Amino acid sequence: ISGTVKPGQVVTFAQKIPITGSINSIEVFHQSVEKAGPGDFVGINIKGVSVAQITKGSICGQIDFKPPA
Repeated sequence: ISGTVKPGQVVTFAQKIPITGSINSIEVFHQSVEKAGPGDFVGINIKGVSVAQITKGSICGQIDFKPPA
């Protein structure tokens, strides 16, 4: 993770067909946590997004964040 994520944030996956969903929960070693920050290895449950929709190498970020071109 680069930055901070919390449940309720709306995120999008940058891929050929962008997919958007909201963070439902965050886990570290099967323990629920309220937020995750830089360097944390976490599992993120995204509401409205299935594993089959995500392609390998997709980048997840806040929907309102515009990365530099």
